[in-house]
Amino acid sequence: MRGTAIHTAVEHYLLTGEVLGTVTIENGVESHVFHVAEYVAAAREHLDPLLTNTVFVVEGEMVRPTYPNGPTWIGYKDLEVTHEDLYTVSILDYKSTSDRKYAKTPAELAVDLQLNSYAKQTFDDRPDLHVVRLGHLYLLTKNKKKVAWTVWTDVTRAEVDAVWAQTIDTVHEITATVEALGLEGDKLEELKPNTDSCGAYGGCFFRNRCGIGSAKVNFSVQSLLRKKPTGEIMPSLSEKLKAKMNGAKESMSGENKMSDAAYHASRAAQAPISIVPPDAPPRDEFPPETIEAKPAKAPKGKKTKELNLAEFQTPTAPVALTPSVEPYTKPAALTRRRLVIFEGCVPMKGSEYKDYVLFEDWIAPLMQSVADAHGVQDYRLIQYTSKAALATTIRENIASAPEVLVIGGYAAGASEALEVLVPHATMYIKGIK
Repeated sequence: MRGTAIHTAVEHYLLTGEVLGTVTIENGVESHVFHVAEYVAAAREHLDPLLTNTVFVVEGEMVRPTYPNGPTWIGYKDLEVTHEDLYTVSILDYKSTSDRKYAKTPAELAVDLQLNSYAKQTFDDRPDLHVVRLGHLYLLTKNKKKVAWTVWTDVTRAEVDAVWAQTIDTVHEITATVEALGLEGDKLEELKPNTDSCGAYGGCFFRNRCGIGSAKVNFSVQSLLRKKPTGEIMPSLSEKLKAKMNGAKESMSGENKMSDAAYHASRAAQAPISIVPPDAPPRDEFPPETIEAKPAKAPKGKKTKELNLAEFQTPTAPVALTPSVEPYTKPAALTRRRLVIFEGCVPMKGSEYKDYVLFEDWIAPLMQSVADAHGVQDYRLIQYTSKAALATTIRENIASAPEVLVIGGYAAGASEALEVLVPHATMYIKGIK
């Protein structure tokens, strides 16, 4: 729900210019109030320069067919920006996260299904475009000081078409399965709901309005961990303490009490539980821990039969999954050239990056060209649009960037250059003070 509140606050700021202090989210039963002003302030550091001298659309609806007589693909672009030159389009999606490790890399964004579907619509609407910028605006939630950062990548029409073709193949398979089972139309309503993941990530936001609330589904993740093999839910620690305080000791005896042996047997019979993010990439190989079979540890104080370790010396590898669609590989012709960036540090003597170029030497003529175009001595004297003008010029001349670039942390134009260059970098090294 916090992510929904942050998204609402950012959208409200883009539409009205107003920074909300709080946002109230209701789920049909109760209301939750979230303080969002700090998140919007962090987001503005990236949104305000992006929207200078641009035309942008907030929550733009995307409705497109998948294939003739196939399902309709519907989506909403958080932010689509057409820049001053009219030939550069950026699509940005907001993401709240509790840790930086969950942020996607530029390479992962290049094959992200959500962003590629938006890019597909943009390319179809604009035949004159050759490249679209795709990005995520991340807002860190579990931090005293609210932090935001962006990740960008550029995709071509051919790259987007390749990802979209894979997606259509998957849609064909799903449609064929539904038709084979005779589940078209109203018969889809006859399917029994699958509630296995309703408790993931603290519980579905719509669980009180989706129509299956009468089934008394336990949405707690801990309830999944406390299930007996029969499906019965074992009492939690708080339930045990409450029963004891009320003097209801009989509730913990008789048929509801499990012996130590029965408890360990029930835990051993449970299948391991894993929670996979909904946008996690498909796994086409198995990690080592699934291949190396290890004997389970016996409960303390219990004597067990000695295990024959020879049985575990040659584990049988599981059968590898064969995806129905070949994974997408970027054509060799589209592979980007090397661009190594050192920020706040320099390469070591004798390393392969010793032939570096100082940022000030490369950026000076670009800054002067921007100043000359606006009739001023220094680009920073341009009112309101100085940063946007320099960023646009850097983007237009990105091919002239040296293979190894050293940037000082306080150099003029460094922030604008990093915003443009980092998504294209093959390696980015930042010094720590």
